[in-house]
Amino acid sequence: MATTFDGTRLEVARQRLGLSVPDLWVRCLALGGLLAPRELMAGLDGRRGFTRIEYDVVAQALNERCMDDGGDHPVPYAEEAAAR
Repeated sequence: MATTFDGTRLEVARQRLGLSVPDLWVRCLALGGLLAPRELMAGLDGRRGFTRIEYDVVAQALNERCMDDGGDHPVPYAEEAAAR
């Protein structure tokens, strides 16, 4: 069985950045993400887990948004999240 990653940390970051789910979805799509909008929302609100790749794409999209605002990389990637 594949490991899944909880999206709670991603949702907290999304809200903190003031990014809407549709805007986050577009950012994920631009990075090559394949989640449908409903799948993204289900992962963010805990109704499904993210695969390692899905989690990392969402984390990258959030981190890029943070960098757009002059910040760093506040959202850990899947490997770091699993270690915590």
